Amino acid sequence: MIRVLWIGMPAEHGMTQKGKWSVNDYAMDLSDAELFTLSRIYDAFVLSTSADRYTLRRSIKRFKASAPRAVTIGLEPLPSAEREKQFFEAGGDEYIPYPRSAHRELVRLRIERLVLQDFSGESILRGMFRIEPEEHTVYVGGEAVRLQPDVFNVFYLLFLKRDRLVSSAELLCSMYENPEYVSDSGTKNAVRVIRNSIDRRFGIETIKTFKSKGYRFVYNL
Repeated sequence: MIRVLWIGMPAEHGMTQKGKWSVNDYAMDLSDAELFTLSRIYDAFVLSTSADRYTLRRSIKRFKASAPRAVTIGLEPLPSAEREKQFFEAGGDEYIPYPRSAHRELVRLRIERLVLQDFSGESILRGMFRIEPEEHTVYVGGEAVRLQPDVFNVFYLLFLKRDRLVSSAELLCSMYENPEYVSDSGTKNAVRVIRNSIDRRFGIETIKTFKSKGYRFVYNL
């Protein structure tokens, strides 16, 4: 799963698949959003708010510092070329005119497409692995390994982000609604189960631990 912070918009306008492939938080405004970033790591920020150039630039800079790989999407109720330019100059990644009419559903679908990316619940086939998110099952060379949801989510996240090291804090933010109250023992236990269920069973190494830094999917696909 991934974690998304919606800023300046009510919860009912967020993603409809609540709790399935994304964990959604809702901030009243940019100032409130910055407080969320003190304890949580996000994969995406969706801004539905009007702000002056300085506030927008400062906030996006703060968002990027807390989560360098996160995508920042601006929803603009009063779109114009000047406001679009201002958003991109501030460091935003995607600008979407936000209509007040029937096209709102199309905007929501476009956001989901941008934010969820590979986290869509579709089957994934890479090398000897077939991953079935709906079943919480990993097929290794055709043999099925069914994992508990939390354990599967750790494997799934590390697999999809296999191009880099993922911190324990980032994993916890993707797994729990209130990660600041959860110790990293849950992540360690999940990795231990993956190694017992997959690595030792098939004689391979899928996840490597980098002490005090995080984890990385290392099996060469």
